[in-house]
This record gives sequence, structure tokens and C-alpha cells, in this order.
Amino acid sequence: DATHAIPWLEGGGTRTLRFSWAPSWNTQPSFITFDLLLADQGKGVRPVETIPLWTGGGLNSTYNENHPAMSVEVPADAARVDLVAITTGHGMDTSNCAEFCDHSHHFTVGTETWDQDFPEVGQDDGCSTTVHTGTVPNQAGTWWFGRGGWCPGRRVDPWVVDVTAQLNLGEANDFAYQAQMNNKDPIDNLGNIEMRTWAVVYK
Repeated sequence: DATHAIPWLEGGGTRTLRFSWAPSWNTQPSFITFDLLLADQGKGVRPVETIPLWTGGGLNSTYNENHPAMSVEVPADAARVDLVAITTGHGMDTSNCAEFCDHSHHFTVGTETWDQDFPEVGQDDGCSTTVHTGTVPNQAGTWWFGRGGWCPGRRVDPWVVDVTAQLNLGEANDFAYQAQMNNKDPIDNLGNIEMRTWAVVYK
């Protein structure tokens, strides 16, 4: 569901959609299909603004200080505001992070904090049980192990939270974010977090 991306099409005209495939060392053949479906589902509101928040980076001892709180102006006539995050962990540095370790992501708006975590990490069958949702089975390597936010071949769905009740409409609001590893501050050399986050305003 890419509803959060609709404001990027608002102006009409030609738009470019870019697909980025695996790193250069991955020479596996692939076959890609892509469809874009635009539908009015009668929800009564639509996204009108997608405000970028944080991106990921190397998960290390300075990760959290590199992701400071942000002030977000929320229109007075907003009907709803969603916090949207697309997050995955990669790399096999210390503790096989951030692919196989217990990293979590904590977003605070107003007085409430929401936690994005990945309970399938550490499960021997964490990915093999999701073949029915797109994980590609019987690959070389350890495709069946649970991972931090993804499985081989399976799509990564956005994590969405309605934060409207915590906002002062028509004012600037503080959004804060911190990551943890095993419920503690990250240490150095824990791999990489691929993350994109937005505040999505609906009217």
C-alpha cells in the first residue's frame, strides 16, 4: 500500500519511478513485474502532503544522535496524520546485525511512543513460514531464518500509525526517534538500517 506516496503525484504530468535491484555482487537472474493501481476506496479523506522525517544509516554508537527530534508543521485543517515507516536491517557485522539481531525503532509524538520491532528475528523458521506472503523458498544460504524487517523475495509493507490524537493542529509538533538493539543503545558495527519515514497529512 503506497497511499503515502500519492502527494508526490499531485502535480500531474510525467513522473519517474525508479527501481533499485540488489548490490553489484548479487548476480542472480531476476524477473520483475510492476503494476500501479490508483483507486478511490471511499475513505472520505486523501493524503495531501508527505513530509520526510528520518532515514536510516549505519547502526552504531552515534546512530541516535544522528537522528535528532524534528519539528513538523501540521495544517489546522488536517483530518488525520499518519506516521509511516519502511524499515529493514542488513549486514552481518557484530552479532550478525542488522539482519539477524533484535533491533527496534521507537517513535515519539507528543506524550506517546510507538515501537516498531521484528519478533521474527531469532526464529529458525521466521521466513519459511511466510512463503504464502511472498518469501521465495529453497534459495541457497539461510533463507528460512527470521530477519530484521524482511525475508528474501517478500515485499516490505509500510508500518503505519495514526498519530493525530497526539498533535496540536495548526502548530509545530515535535517528532522524536530512537533505535535500540536488544533494548539498549546501539554499539558500533551493527550493520545498516535501511529506513524511510514520513508524516502523511490527510484532508
